[in-house]
Amino acid sequence: MNDTLTGARTAPRTPRDGLWRDKTCTLDTAIGVLRDGDLLGLGGLALCRSPVAAALEILRQGRRELRLLDYIAGFEGDVLVGGGAIASVQSCYFGLDVLGLAPMYRQAAERGWLRVIEETEATIAYGLRAARAGVDFLPVRTFAGTDMLSVRPDLRLVGSPYSDDVYVAVPALVPDVAIVHVAQCDRDGNAVFGSAASLDVDLAAAARVTILTAESIVDTETIARQGADLLGMYVDHVVHAPRGAWPASCMPAYNADFALLADYVEACPRGEFDAFLGARVLAATSA
Repeated sequence: MNDTLTGARTAPRTPRDGLWRDKTCTLDTAIGVLRDGDLLGLGGLALCRSPVAAALEILRQGRRELRLLDYIAGFEGDVLVGGGAIASVQSCYFGLDVLGLAPMYRQAAERGWLRVIEETEATIAYGLRAARAGVDFLPVRTFAGTDMLSVRPDLRLVGSPYSDDVYVAVPALVPDVAIVHVAQCDRDGNAVFGSAASLDVDLAAAARVTILTAESIVDTETIARQGADLLGMYVDHVVHAPRGAWPASCMPAYNADFALLADYVEACPRGEFDAFLGARVLAATSA
């Protein structure tokens, strides 16, 4: 286990040499690489494989002014917004599945406490893939003639050097730190998601530092038999975090706790976020 970690911010990651390494460490040590103001990429898909344990540790460590990149954000992002850790959000949807929009996100957005950067599934996907390819942008045909160009002035028209075609340039998204929760991984970070992959491979590959939290850490042969969804070459730190997605789900181990989440949705508009988080979430995860 390595409890002395650093995270460079000067350039996108370069592929590792492929040698197997033991990258395990404690959750507090892994989250210690995150700095105030970082672009934080969170994996999962709404209430599926949400890195909730990592989000709670971010709050515990008192991070502030983070820029949240969360493809389809859920409970993990909402507790960060409610806890005052987030300055801006890039997400194509921010909610709790059948329970509607995430309450603390909605409150912060409506009251102007949060900068909301318009995204679509495609802009996030193209941005991560540009970063993964090591280029500044990807030229795409999508969005030409839509309002996206007016709400996102960084999406620019570029001409093809080979024809008269005009494309929209989608800028690269390079998270300073990405956190992905998985069902299983080995100590090197070769992982099996166990459920929807979302954009987590692109997220892990694009980030400067990638942290995996895992329900269980198993031997490499176990991962190989199933087929790895994510390779360790894109992972820097591995944390054993059983039930690390609760009260969201990590199938097949457990489903989302919809009863608790329904109570959360009712409590937040009453100004009870802190009390609920302490009594119903933190107390349960520390028991």
